[in-house]
Amino acid sequence: MGNLIYTTEVDKYASFEKKSPNKFTRICIDGRITGRNKCLGYCQYDEHPGFLTADLIKQHNCKEKNCSYFVAKPKKQRLSYETDDFSSEILAHCKNAFDNNEYIKIMGIKNTEYNKFTITYISITKEINFKNYVNLALELFGVEISFVKLNYDFDNCVEILCKK
Repeated sequence: MGNLIYTTEVDKYASFEKKSPNKFTRICIDGRITGRNKCLGYCQYDEHPGFLTADLIKQHNCKEKNCSYFVAKPKKQRLSYETDDFSSEILAHCKNAFDNNEYIKIMGIKNTEYNKFTITYISITKEINFKNYVNLALELFGVEISFVKLNYDFDNCVEILCKK
């Protein structure tokens, strides 16, 4: 039992990082220095204590052996951003706005970034001004929208537009 280093902290890995002389680099068990982001664990074994990269973990079979000296780096918990999903309302609004236009059909919507949506459409004309629709969506829903024309050939566009 003399080989184990016990800590009273819940996060053992953090205690090893605090003891590291440099906050950007870590000393691995083979004596090499590497960036802290490449380290995935720490070995507490007295004969070669130090940080482990993915290659060193594979080389020493730490996980396969279920080594009691190995302390894994905890995965960061990513914050999930709760966003209001306006995609169905925006899609319904745009479909309604273009319903009387026989030259364009809205095909779908995709949430690309936080409060940014991309609307895909087909059209047989290039003379469509989307500026009013973009401003209206920003005013109504507080989101940015952009329109992307799908690359359909003329015959397929006509066939889809006639099926309205």
